[in-house]
Amino acid sequence: MKTLYVFFLLFLMMSVRSVCQTPQKIIVKDNQASSEMINPELQQIFPDFQNGSIHYKGKRPIECRLNYNFLLDEILFLNEKGEKMALANPQDVSKVIISDRTFIPTAKGYVEVIEDGEISLVYKWICRISKVGKKGALGLSTDAPSVYQMNRFSFDAREWKIAVDEEALAAVEVRPYLKINSKLIQITGVKSFMKAFRGEETKLSQYLDQNPVDIKKEADLRRLTRYGNSLKE
Repeated sequence: MKTLYVFFLLFLMMSVRSVCQTPQKIIVKDNQASSEMINPELQQIFPDFQNGSIHYKGKRPIECRLNYNFLLDEILFLNEKGEKMALANPQDVSKVIISDRTFIPTAKGYVEVIEDGEISLVYKWICRISKVGKKGALGLSTDAPSVYQMNRFSFDAREWKIAVDEEALAAVEVRPYLKINSKLIQITGVKSFMKAFRGEETKLSQYLDQNPVDIKKEADLRRLTRYGNSLKE
């Protein structure tokens, strides 16, 4: 039996939606970790379920109490008995509104819509576990949304094998993307941003010269996204 020290960080690549997390120590047996070990407040966007609505394609919205579990990359809802359930068939969903925040399904899992438009600014919440100073202890590709892709045994206790039996880090990252139809382009700088606005690079460069943008600030990303969309009108 080894002690796995798991620190839940919110690594905000773009300084978005800051959330404070306290460290959590987890005891791991036989290199297995389980979502059951992790405190709910370290898995979910909201501390408890919020009023919201599920919008299925071609159907009327369904109002219910909802939450988003970014560890498992699932939209959760309470049924008429008050039981916690996971939303099935995300491919049939156009969007999910929880409180005042909107989530949509994509090939990378659910993303949060920050600035809607012909080209939308979205955030992908990700949870990873890795050795201290290393990446990929779960053997997931860099684009894998979360441990959700690993084998699942039950809803309440998702278990997965990990390649560490010593001190490790579980880091929650918020990655910004530009969404064009069904395609997602990760924003790592101005160059990657301009990839989504091909043909408008000159105007964008001129705008940036006159209106400096800190690509690490959400307000600036929103402003730049709105300007990019205005060029397409």
